[in-house]
Amino acid sequence: MTHNNAKRLSAVLMLGVILAAGCNKVQPEKSNLASNDTSNSNPPGQLNPPPTDGARERSASDSPVIPIDNADLTNGLEKIRAPDPNDTPETPDGSSRGQVVLPPPDNRVAEMLADAAPDLASTKFARLLPTSATTADKLIAYVDQVDDALRELVTYGSKELIDQETFNEGGLRLGGFKLAAAERLIAAPNATEAEIKRGKVTKLVALSHLSGLQDVKSAQRLNEFARELSQSEDPDLEHEGRVVLLGFEVQSLRNGITTEPARLVNACQQLLKSPEHRRFPELVAVQNAASVMHEMGFEKAMFDVLNLMASTYQAVPEKQLRDRAWGFSIGSRPVAQQFFAQLTALDQGNAQPGGVAESAKTLLAQHPYDSTAEQVASTIGNLEAAGYEETAEELVPLILDYATGPNVDPSQQKLLGDLVETFRFRQRLIDQPFELSNWNTIDGRKFESQSSEGNWVLLEFWDSLNIASRRELKSLNDSESQLSAAGIQVIGVCMDQDLQQAQQFLESLNNTWIHLLPNSVDSPNSPSLTKRFGTGQLPYSVLIDPQSRIRKLYVRAGELVDTVDSLSTP
Repeated sequence: MTHNNAKRLSAVLMLGVILAAGCNKVQPEKSNLASNDTSNSNPPGQLNPPPTDGARERSASDSPVIPIDNADLTNGLEKIRAPDPNDTPETPDGSSRGQVVLPPPDNRVAEMLADAAPDLASTKFARLLPTSATTADKLIAYVDQVDDALRELVTYGSKELIDQETFNEGGLRLGGFKLAAAERLIAAPNATEAEIKRGKVTKLVALSHLSGLQDVKSAQRLNEFARELSQSEDPDLEHEGRVVLLGFEVQSLRNGITTEPARLVNACQQLLKSPEHRRFPELVAVQNAASVMHEMGFEKAMFDVLNLMASTYQAVPEKQLRDRAWGFSIGSRPVAQQFFAQLTALDQGNAQPGGVAESAKTLLAQHPYDSTAEQVASTIGNLEAAGYEETAEELVPLILDYATGPNVDPSQQKLLGDLVETFRFRQRLIDQPFELSNWNTIDGRKFESQSSEGNWVLLEFWDSLNIASRRELKSLNDSESQLSAAGIQVIGVCMDQDLQQAQQFLESLNNTWIHLLPNSVDSPNSPSLTKRFGTGQLPYSVLIDPQSRIRKLYVRAGELVDTVDSLSTP
């Protein structure tokens, strides 16, 4: 990638996430820490080390992270970056940019596009002009138009349909329009309190937008406005100001303006003091602070912030937030890695007896957070599905002991209890009788249980949107003649919400088995098949013998015939 292309990509990504702060609802990436996936975070010990020669090429990542959140505008974002106020970047003509550059209210950008690519001249970001609106409702509508234009600009920039200069000028132009509209909204006559509040948050976003495009004057104004908001009597505005100021504290530490991390640690503590403010933007901001502390060699301060993150996010309602916070703050510490290593060794057949439980016990002892217990408890179902029921059972008393502790959040206590009870419920199914009757098939017929009498039956729960489930169903389908010869009948239980989509999947396999729907025909309010069998993670299967007794769970296609042979032997 050329230097210019790299600069363009950096700017596109930066503007994209800043735009997300102002007009999109951004959700954190999904993670699965039960399988030791911490790839979405930069945990201690795995952060990029600082350059050894003291020199570093300036990039977007040298700017402070400034997440912004507002109920009217967004529920979160990845990162918002502002330039170093001491850095004065150059404009394309070589002059220093010290103020927001706003093209005159003509079609200059459109003309630039018309010269470069006539088909782009009619784009929203080229044609949008400043507004003369003075009323709150029209200004809010105009801000929405600016955000639409910004989204389009980011799309064109990411596809390299416009050059660097046009992208930067377009971003500065639209950011200036948004800032002007926000300031007018704040001062609008007869504007309601809520509209004025929205104007202030929009101004904060617009200044962040312009700062992210390396406009130093905007960075200075952003700092000043954030400090003003941090003194606001409105708790939401006060908090948004603190989020931005944390980014500047991070940059001050990185640039050596401050040499002690205590102020930054305190800023992180203040940011997360209220439960309602423990959201994704705050998590990203604190995560960035910890990363810079590691980069600068402030290990004790870094661990103080990581422990703060683990403790404050351990019982937030959103699982993705709990997972990400735990993965970054705890997941890569040696004791957590030892637990994951024991799970890997178990899967490879060389684990020490009791090694998984012992490492889990040590992990809980050193990091006694609700989220740690949740991560350990979440592996119980994985172990069961992989055939390690005894190892899963060894973890149960550890989880129950933790869950009955005095300081466990009630919601987490219930979650931990449910994870254990669901596992135990499934284990109690073994050797229990079960009769297949009164169920609808996927094609609308009533299932006749007599058709399966005297056979081994594998109930295979599947969902066409689940990749592992699709793969398992295909393997069973490919083994149909072998299974039939062994006296094994496979009956599917379709978990799809979209039955048409499910039937299309079955047609692609040329599959002709019976596939049941999970709810009873005669008693719609009776427990569904999923509840009766405590359905675990897909692919999930229940093996029933010719005497209608449940004999085994989670039987895979490749082991099905051997399992039936083994269970049939007296």
